[in-house]
Amino acid sequence: MYKIKTRNYLANKPEEGKPYTVSGFESIWQRVKKKSGIMDVCFRDIRAKAGTDKKREGGDAQVFLGHNSSAMTDKYIRNREGDRVSPNVPIIKK
Repeated sequence: MYKIKTRNYLANKPEEGKPYTVSGFESIWQRVKKKSGIMDVCFRDIRAKAGTDKKREGGDAQVFLGHNSSAMTDKYIRNREGDRVSPNVPIIKK
């Protein structure tokens, strides 16, 4: 297992400007999932979704995600491309 060290933080506490603790962020993430009604999502899915969107827009998803190889990028975003829908447009099943 590799330990990743970084100085970049996803989010800071607005009132303190300090990074959230792991347990603090996990608590927020659980509340967001419950409020959205989507419980089977992991935080890493958001990064994969961003890479998928970048690829779909014709951008370089490999560079965007910081991968050294296109094989890794392909594996990372594989099976994540779904149908595009517009917001506030009802989906009618036939």
